Amino acid sequence: MIEVTSKIRIYETDGNDAYNDDRYLIIRSHWNDPNMIVISSKEEGKTTTITVLGRDLKAAIDNAQNNVRH
Repeated sequence: MIEVTSKIRIYETDGNDAYNDDRYLIIRSHWNDPNMIVISSKEEGKTTTITVLGRDLKAAIDNAQNNVRH
């Protein structure tokens, strides 16, 4: 399996501007399960990594962006 990795810039942390901190979420494919997505971030030298179902992540993003009616 080919590993795919994306970086997403972090704009706020705990409601505070973090754009100039040059911090990112790293989103990558799971090593063994194509349905899973691995998300990691590094804060003060400590890396936190979580694994979620890709379809759950997509649904959560769609739901979060669906709160404004035009």
